[in-house]
Amino acid sequence: MSTEHGAEIDHEEAHATVRTYAVILAILAVVTLLEVGTYFVPWFQAHRVILFSTLAVMAIGKFGLVIGYYMHLRYDAAYYSRVFLIPLVLAVVIVVIVAVLTGMRKLLILA
Repeated sequence: MSTEHGAEIDHEEAHATVRTYAVILAILAVVTLLEVGTYFVPWFQAHRVILFSTLAVMAIGKFGLVIGYYMHLRYDAAYYSRVFLIPLVLAVVIVVIVAVLTGMRKLLILA
């Protein structure tokens, strides 16, 4: 009976506390404010590639926090994390390929 109780305690400790969720919420709010603010900085408007890269990194970071904590994937089996991570990697690869091909097309048209 003590092993059952011990297993329950370990399972409860494996999940985040309310404080952890509040900290994650604050981090997500700050990153969202940075994303919105970044878009309106004139320097970033002049350097669209850096703007795109910065916004993409922040979005992927927010994605990781949301699926890791709010969807509890941090505490689940690795299989469930792969269900989200593999499509994310594929999406990033596809976006990079399309961005590179679009950039090359513009260079070829200008040449």
